[in-house]
Amino acid sequence: MQIELQNKIFFAEVERQLAEGHTVTIKVKGHSMTPLLRDGRDSVVVRAVRSEDIKLGQLMFFRYRGAWVMHRLCKIDGERLTFAGDGNYRKQESVFRSDVVATVIAVRRKDGRVVSCDSRRWRMASTLWLALHPFIRRVILSIIHRLKL
Repeated sequence: MQIELQNKIFFAEVERQLAEGHTVTIKVKGHSMTPLLRDGRDSVVVRAVRSEDIKLGQLMFFRYRGAWVMHRLCKIDGERLTFAGDGNYRKQESVFRSDVVATVIAVRRKDGRVVSCDSRRWRMASTLWLALHPFIRRVILSIIHRLKL
């Protein structure tokens, strides 16, 4: 059984659960993290952010303009952090460390498989995707969207 909640109510409860030390599983919504995470197909397991989690390449949830966003950390400049979605290679969000709420520790695939974000497999896929020239990524993303993969 699925229940639809307003984001504000849902993420208030997520923050409460994280503050109590629990992990939370959140279904992926949107296309900004394609191709590594897929809308409606994958879920992510998150925990409250710790200082050692703030490292380049890490997937994190942060507050941005009144919403929760999950993107990859791509730049650290003191207290300022810059994030970008894997499928949004042109757009970036800049926030303060205090805006970061959670870090993604695992990905749960539709078939039930769980992939740790610390695993060699996940790190390699992330590194390879980000190493591609933006034009190549744009072509791949276009094909994925057209084929609705």
